[in-house]
Amino acid sequence: MLTSYQYYKKITIDSSKIDSDLSHFPLPIPLGTSVGMSDQDVTDVFDEVGSDYLKIAVTMDDGETHLYVEVEQWDATNERALLWVSRDTWSVLSSSDTEIYLYFDSTADNNTAYIGTSGNRTEVWSNDFAAVLTMAQDPSGGTDSIVDSTGNGHHGTPNGGMDSNDLVDGLIGKALDFDGGDDFLEV
Repeated sequence: MLTSYQYYKKITIDSSKIDSDLSHFPLPIPLGTSVGMSDQDVTDVFDEVGSDYLKIAVTMDDGETHLYVEVEQWDATNERALLWVSRDTWSVLSSSDTEIYLYFDSTADNNTAYIGTSGNRTEVWSNDFAAVLTMAQDPSGGTDSIVDSTGNGHHGTPNGGMDSNDLVDGLIGKALDFDGGDDFLEV
């Protein structure tokens, strides 16, 4: 276990939901008031670290081997977040449940080696991904404002008058509202 963190939560990935073993698979981890198969409240993470998402760590089942974490969304005010975790030596198994640990502690050192935002933690995504555009970014930013998380540089440029009003809640995390007009994303 990581002794530099005071708090942790065990996350179990139900193998009955996995058809075959997944290697270097980016797993979404939502945080909020009602998440996971059992609708758990995990807002104590925000109570502890507030807006400082660099005070977290996610590890494999041994409790020590770090997974890389891309923070797609971190909203401390509304206590909601979406994390993507993975690494090249990690597998999610179909034969038995996979466990990982989410550590958090406001007094921990900033975890810049394993935690980052879109485009800054490219290790989450395998080389099989040509581009990953999470859509959680404000489309009014102009050229290349929708960052490619893979590091391949296939950033998106919103067109058709897209602005911050087009950033909406999606199924998980944020999404862009393509209103059927002339909105499009050029990659």
